[in-house]
Amino acid sequence: MTDAHARAKRLAELAGLTLRDGEVEALGRDLERILGYVGTLAEVDTAGVAPLASPNEDAALLRDDTPERTTSAERVLASGPLTRDGAFVVPNVLE
Repeated sequence: MTDAHARAKRLAELAGLTLRDGEVEALGRDLERILGYVGTLAEVDTAGVAPLASPNEDAALLRDDTPERTTSAERVLASGPLTRDGAFVVPNVLE
């Protein structure tokens, strides 16, 4: 078993995935390429480069926080097909 194969198999276990052998091999190859690229990035000389705190260095573009009228709860509930006791009735999704 190659190092890449072992890494891929362990990653699949941690992620709760069941992979066929061919998929494990493909994942192992992909991981090796990714780790190789990360290694290349680690070798880049970044001395003198200021850290980037955010890709958008401008001030946040937010609207003013002003009070305004909102839709009433009754009107919102009226838009649903079935309500009870001030809430929407939906099918169970958990047993």
